[in-house]
Amino acid sequence: MEIKSSIDEGADRNGMRLRRYRHLGLLLLLLLLLVAVSNWNVGDGKNRKKSDKVCLQECNFRRDQRYEHFKGRDILNRNDLLQLVTDAKEILIEKLKIDYGEENFSKIFMRDDGSFRPFVPFGDKSSERLKRKLMIKVLSAQKELGEKEAAFNGCDCINGDKGIPYNPAVETKNSTADEDEDKESSTMFSPLDTSFEKYIWATGGHSASAGHGNVFNESYTAFMERDLKDVFGSIGIDFQGRNHAMGGTGSAAEIAMCWKEIFGDDVDFFSWDYGMTDAGQPIRLMHYAYRGALSAGRPAFMGIRVNIDRKIMGSLEDLGMPIFVQDNDLWSEMRKAIPDTFGLSKNEINAMPEYVRNYKCDDVIEKGEPFCLDEKYSRDVCEDRQGKAPWHPGM
Repeated sequence: MEIKSSIDEGADRNGMRLRRYRHLGLLLLLLLLLVAVSNWNVGDGKNRKKSDKVCLQECNFRRDQRYEHFKGRDILNRNDLLQLVTDAKEILIEKLKIDYGEENFSKIFMRDDGSFRPFVPFGDKSSERLKRKLMIKVLSAQKELGEKEAAFNGCDCINGDKGIPYNPAVETKNSTADEDEDKESSTMFSPLDTSFEKYIWATGGHSASAGHGNVFNESYTAFMERDLKDVFGSIGIDFQGRNHAMGGTGSAAEIAMCWKEIFGDDVDFFSWDYGMTDAGQPIRLMHYAYRGALSAGRPAFMGIRVNIDRKIMGSLEDLGMPIFVQDNDLWSEMRKAIPDTFGLSKNEINAMPEYVRNYKCDDVIEKGEPFCLDEKYSRDVCEDRQGKAPWHPGM
């Protein structure tokens, strides 16, 4: 009896253990099924099944949104793309003409051949390399848009038969109240992407380029970012201006050796504005530019307020770098073209456009009477801030 009882008891324990494992296995299987169904329905969009009608609705609505944002044009179409960026550039120029006055703008910035002062490519190779890099950036943005739309919420809104080519003159479907409600809820969780690439400008320099004496958003890098946001954004590229200038620093050796750590690996264009600290030391410029050229973004180089050493610049261009420089003769022409307020009445000065008013007095920039020195810096924020030195440029 004792032996039989022991056997029965062992069998019962084995049976309980088996049932427990079976239950555990069933729970595990159920969990796997739930995960699979969840991935199928709310995954990355590639495996999610939707009806043609729902995809047609979502793709058309999203396409409508995108065309509205990009002013009725398709940024996957090269002709539309060129027109968008051309229009945005013209809008920017018109704004600048208001800021400076149309006649002043032309005299200050435009050359007789229609090009702009004072920055020029070092040579034809530099110009062509910059164009090629910009073309690659645009193609990359188009590729990113295409990939996102080809797998949008489980619908192929680019290549598939569930999305249709956009035609604003043709109504593609008769929507019902329920469908309109579905559209709202769908787009609520799927915000429209309007940026598909980045273009990064990085400023390197000393206190003047850092904007000392001014508020941070009054530096020339900040102004450039605000002006170019709309131009690059018109074709789906996010322009970013990074001001990494620091007071009292030279471009080498510390800045050059830590170039990647300071500026990053994704820079497309970077500047050298170290004229006050590195004048007469061209080897520093060479070190700085070369280290920047080695970064992953393979950026173009802009030399600001630099006395051009043609041998160094030529060597960098021969190594494959796009080089742009401030031409000293063109810079002198610009300064001469700025209207002088010396001898004018207060009413005459106040009638001048904002960006040339009280900027040059008696042939001197941001100095002299009557008001050039007084209005050099803004006064709206922290009027007594540090850095308002005579050698720093104003607002």
